[in-house]
Amino acid sequence: MALNYSICIGICCKNSSEGLPFILNNLKRMVTVFSKMSVIFCYDDSEDDTIEILKNAKNQLEHLFSIDIIPNKYTVTNTEIKTGNIANARN
Repeated sequence: MALNYSICIGICCKNSSEGLPFILNNLKRMVTVFSKMSVIFCYDDSEDDTIEILKNAKNQLEHLFSIDIIPNKYTVTNTEIKTGNIANARN
């Protein structure tokens, strides 16, 4: 039974292909608890198939809850700026 609550979840991911299936399964379980749910994935340039998993999940699960994929457009090597970008994605 879904509660009359909405939730928006933000997830930063880079090289996350191993863990994403577990996260996606948990998200599928959470949809039964909330009346409205949306998930925002902040994606950084990965060296594995993270983006393919996210795109497939969007196609397969969007009937259950809203999924947005936001790519990081900036290449940053400065740690201070990188921390700022993570904070911006989180907020």
